[in-house]
Amino acid sequence: MIRLILFIIISLLIQELRAQDSRPCVDSVIVSLPFFHESELDESMGDDWEFENEWNDGVDFAYEITLLDTKNIYVDTCDPITDFDTILSIKDACGNTVSLTEFDDGTQDFCPEASVEPPYFASIIDSFRLDPGTYYIVVDGYGGNLGNYKLAMGTLPEIIGSTIASDDSYLELYFSEGMYTDATGNGAMVVSDFELTFNQGAGTATDVTIDYISSVSGNPLVGGEDTVRFYINVEGESTGLEQVTIQAFDNASIFNSFGIGLLRSASRTQNLSDQLIPVLVSTNPVDGATEISTFTNIELEFSEPVQNNSGLEINNANATSSILLLNTDTEQEIDYSITSENNVNFTIDPDNDLPDYAYINLIISNIQDTNGNIFVDDSIQFRTADESPPLIQSSNMASTNQYVSITFSEGVYSTASELGGLETADLEYEFDPDGGNCISLSIVELTNPTGAPLTGGETTIHAFLQLGSAPSGSEYVIFSPVNGSSIYDLAGNGMFPNNETDTLLLNGSAQIIGNVLDDDNSFVDIIFSDGIYGNAFQSESIGATDLQVLLETNGGNATAVDVISLTSILGNSLGGGEDTIRINLSFNNLPSGLENIIINPAGEDRIYTSSGVLIPQSETTGQIILNDQLPPSGDSNTEDGAVNVDQDNVISLTFTDSLYNPETGELYTIPELGEYIILRSPDADGEDITFTLSLFGEPPVLSIIPQDNFESEADIFFSFSADIADSNGNSIQFNFEALFTIEDYIIPFVESLELDMNNAFVDLYFNDQIYGDDDATGIIEIADIIVSINPNGSQADSCWITSLTKIDNNFLIGGESSIRVNLDYNYTPNGNETIILDPIDNISLFDDAANQYSTDSSFTGLLNLNDNLPPSITNVSLSLDSWVLLMQDNPIKFYFNEQIKDMAFTVTSSVLDEINFSSTPFDILDSSIVCTLKPEFASHDSITVNFSYLEDNSGNNNVDIAFTYKTPMLGDYDLDSAITYYDLDTLFNNWGDLDYQLGPVKENSSVPHLVSELDSVFDLDDGMAFMQMWSWYQQQYGEIIKDTSMVGRPVEMNRFGNQIDIIISDTITSGQVKVIFFDQTQAINIIKTPSGVGEMFLAKHFPHKGFSIIEFTRKGILSRDTINLIFNEDALEFDLFYEFVDGNNDIVQRRIFNFENRIVPM
Repeated sequence: MIRLILFIIISLLIQELRAQDSRPCVDSVIVSLPFFHESELDESMGDDWEFENEWNDGVDFAYEITLLDTKNIYVDTCDPITDFDTILSIKDACGNTVSLTEFDDGTQDFCPEASVEPPYFASIIDSFRLDPGTYYIVVDGYGGNLGNYKLAMGTLPEIIGSTIASDDSYLELYFSEGMYTDATGNGAMVVSDFELTFNQGAGTATDVTIDYISSVSGNPLVGGEDTVRFYINVEGESTGLEQVTIQAFDNASIFNSFGIGLLRSASRTQNLSDQLIPVLVSTNPVDGATEISTFTNIELEFSEPVQNNSGLEINNANATSSILLLNTDTEQEIDYSITSENNVNFTIDPDNDLPDYAYINLIISNIQDTNGNIFVDDSIQFRTADESPPLIQSSNMASTNQYVSITFSEGVYSTASELGGLETADLEYEFDPDGGNCISLSIVELTNPTGAPLTGGETTIHAFLQLGSAPSGSEYVIFSPVNGSSIYDLAGNGMFPNNETDTLLLNGSAQIIGNVLDDDNSFVDIIFSDGIYGNAFQSESIGATDLQVLLETNGGNATAVDVISLTSILGNSLGGGEDTIRINLSFNNLPSGLENIIINPAGEDRIYTSSGVLIPQSETTGQIILNDQLPPSGDSNTEDGAVNVDQDNVISLTFTDSLYNPETGELYTIPELGEYIILRSPDADGEDITFTLSLFGEPPVLSIIPQDNFESEADIFFSFSADIADSNGNSIQFNFEALFTIEDYIIPFVESLELDMNNAFVDLYFNDQIYGDDDATGIIEIADIIVSINPNGSQADSCWITSLTKIDNNFLIGGESSIRVNLDYNYTPNGNETIILDPIDNISLFDDAANQYSTDSSFTGLLNLNDNLPPSITNVSLSLDSWVLLMQDNPIKFYFNEQIKDMAFTVTSSVLDEINFSSTPFDILDSSIVCTLKPEFASHDSITVNFSYLEDNSGNNNVDIAFTYKTPMLGDYDLDSAITYYDLDTLFNNWGDLDYQLGPVKENSSVPHLVSELDSVFDLDDGMAFMQMWSWYQQQYGEIIKDTSMVGRPVEMNRFGNQIDIIISDTITSGQVKVIFFDQTQAINIIKTPSGVGEMFLAKHFPHKGFSIIEFTRKGILSRDTINLIFNEDALEFDLFYEFVDGNNDIVQRRIFNFENRIVPM
């Protein structure tokens, strides 16, 4: 009834508000959400609101809404009724030009069914968050469009809660309204509409995935459900600490019935269920711990908060029902208090200190976690520390004084780490003789009661004593730890240093009170203060092994002593209880009186008194000096068979006693001793060596001093034989002899040498075997020898060693007495040279006695080399590139390398049968001979002077040393191996000068080997000889000109048809013109009128070589002249070369032209 009345009142208020609302900016008021309204936007509605975007808005319709709390709203005009392009805005004040938000189009997916085309032009505000206040929603048309619309407004769908099954099999999600998979409000939600995120956190589950979804009843979804069940798969066992977050896959995954999507940000996080039982994570102390302090608290840590099985927090009131603390040794409970700030960590504080060195047991039961998971009962056990020090409980002295027995309150150790038995250094003792005979003792060993070494943990020990002498019975000793860190119990507690034993009295024992040594040292009698036995029960006598006889030799002759037997002083066997014992002795050598013996028990438990007390080993007779029984003896510094004895060696005999004559009892004199000495070489039957004697010192040393040094490597015989005695009359026949060898003290040197006839080596012969090292090893090296050479004018000015070998050329191995020094030279010696082989400084060269070769001693001294140089010619006055001139004598001087004893030589020509020559006798001063070649000579010939035999004064010879010279071509005046217009000019300008005549030539000579027979007349014969040689030269050596360099101005030329005139100026004295043609059938003639007065022209045509040439010379008053070239008209091409010289023989015109059957350029 009340609900009905409220509904009527609200409806009336809404109508009243609508009817009475007169605000110009508001067309309708929204009272509640969701809100739906259909309307038409037409011209009658005013344009009251402005949009910030330039969408050309027009008339509008505004809704007012007042919110009391924050809401996430949507505004939607997407509906089949909407038939124009709508735009929306939200304002926070009436008439405000600024919008909180403005929207034009919706999305294509969210608005598929509006009547406008396209449908999504219907505007949608899909999500906007508004805080409490009054707001204005404005509907307008894009571009001023008008039409029908339907508006829906409401809050966005939300996830409002979630739960999870206790076994994590499913999770349920609660929405604020029914939800769909499509924006049209249709279709059931599917798994792909959601996204699940897993966060392991501190949990143990590793992943969660969605299996499928359903309604809360397990049926498939149909659409519109506000609760969805997610069946999930959990990997691993969850603890409740893991989380899963579920949210929409995106903002367009699921929708409410109005097509409003659930935002992706509207997520839900849910913890998984706790599936694990609580466990005990850690304890302090840990299970099995030892050495735990007695005032320690116990710490427990669980895997999660726990409580007792009644669901109550564990505290002092109920803790004992869950946690029990026991002394395992006594089975008694230990009271405690317990605290915890988080029900995970608990502290157990015992009311009193825990018992010392006890096992404590902690039992945990009746516990669960806050989810009811039951804890599995558990327990821990630990042992408390031993915190009390050990004590000495009792002590007593053994009846034999052998040891003290000490008993402790617990097992003891030498270190705090439970390792090692006690050592003697761990005990300290206080000893007081208190007037007794024993003034000192020491601890020699610690054992357990069975006599075994201590290993640690013993409660009773025996401290064995060593007494300084036999005690009287008044002496006492007290034992204690050395300090507070010398004796420990198992727990490492140190015994207090003031903890000590009782005062322990030593038992009285027998003493050695005297001794008597026999004169011959054969026995000694020992006297005790009491009868003695071999055991503590007085049932045995002592034996020889129960006494120790120590021999101190002190340099004496006796070095060892044996106990033969023990008897009574009457020589009877011992029966026990005797106070005097005879010890029969034997020495390895006769005592010399320097030795002494000390007698004492052989051990601490060998000899006992009549009361069973041990006589300590320290009880001794003291030193008993032995009697001298040793006759004198001696030893020599020179051994029999000794080698390398010093050359100045003094032979000495050192005796043990002064030397007495046993017959007279007087000391020997030096002359008397000399009668017993023999010193000879090389043996006992050799020659006597003179010596002197000296006797000095105590004991005495007899020295035999040779008058001169012994000879190197000599064998020496020495003997001394005499009866001698000491001061006590101990005598002996003393005999000593030795054969020894004196050292090699002569340094090695070269005894002789031999130079090879060919100077190839020098053989050195030493006085001894030689080595490269002082230990008689190694070989002489090349670097040990310096070679010096004096050439004395010879070309052999360098000499060096190539190798060192034996004289049979085998390799050196060391110990050779002769070596071969192999030499080489830079030139063959001629006998004038000298060489010296010297040792280097500090040379490493020794004999077998390590005597070093002297650096002052040359190996060879000055050696003259043998003449091995064959005779030869070293120089010639006429060089081989010089000419043998045709018309004169040609003297040639030949110089030899040495004096020549005999020679033979010939002079031959390649053209003539015989050459005339003369020679001078051999010149001894400069070792030379002159051979003069005499005309007649053939032109262009080769002349050879051949020395077929040479012999020097040493008989060295040489054969066939030849020298070949050329003669020039006849007419080659400038000797340039060519006959040219230069030579023509020379001939012409020296015509009449007999020094330049050429002919006539012999009839039987031919070109080019013409032989002149000069007639002292210049005529046609001279011209013809030159003409022949010039033609021959051009024929043989004339060449096509390749020199293209130009000199001077071009020559003047004129062409007349097939003729070319070459004009020679009045300054030209000589020259040549050469025509080179390319077709031998098209010959070109060079024509000059016959030579006139003061001129000479020579022309020649060589068609097979492809050129023609004319050369000329002129003298006197010169004028212009002409050379004519006549060629066939079919001569298509040729080259023209000219070269002209003036009166100074300078080339003034030279050029080459290529003629192509056209006018030659001028």
